[in-house]
Amino acid sequence: NQSGKTYQLTQNLNPLGTSCLNVSVGNVVIKGNNKKIKGNNAPFTFGLFSDLSLSNITIENLSVSNFINGFNFPVGVSQLVIRNVNISNNSLNGVYINTGVNVYIGKSTSSFNGQYGLFLRAVSNSLIQDSAVTSNTPRGIGLISSVNVTLNTNTMCYNPTSDVQCVGGGNHTGTGNIFNTNTSCSSGTNNIQKIGSCP
Repeated sequence: NQSGKTYQLTQNLNPLGTSCLNVSVGNVVIKGNNKKIKGNNAPFTFGLFSDLSLSNITIENLSVSNFINGFNFPVGVSQLVIRNVNISNNSLNGVYINTGVNVYIGKSTSSFNGQYGLFLRAVSNSLIQDSAVTSNTPRGIGLISSVNVTLNTNTMCYNPTSDVQCVGGGNHTGTGNIFNTNTSCSSGTNNIQKIGSCP
């Protein structure tokens, strides 16, 4: 990888038993061009991942499915943009972020994942909007030890244990959301509001 570059997918990718896209530098744009990355749920595999603490990464117009985590950022990321992506059928999480700041997830879907649709631990000053996080088992969005995350105009439905979960951290806000159940996201220092319930 080279910093300052734009990388474009030109075909679908089907890695078997291995991870796919390794982001090793910051200041890059990854354009999926509506292509698909599909694994076979092999252990310790990720659709797109980084083992480094990076900044200024944009990922857009991409579908990722059938890995352990669809997107995996375990050691920190800042100024991350995830836009117009479809993440589904991963064994654990659609998106996993451990330590992040200024994360934007928008106009995306995360569904049928085996743990969380979006899992954000120790993430701050971030925005999730205009997205659908549905039918994940057991939870939709998890904000764990995170601070100042805003959720606007999202649909979070059919996640059986909790559509959105807030544990530790706080000061989360948001308006215009649709969900049924939440864990501590509309009380204390948190005020994630909804305009309606799931049908």
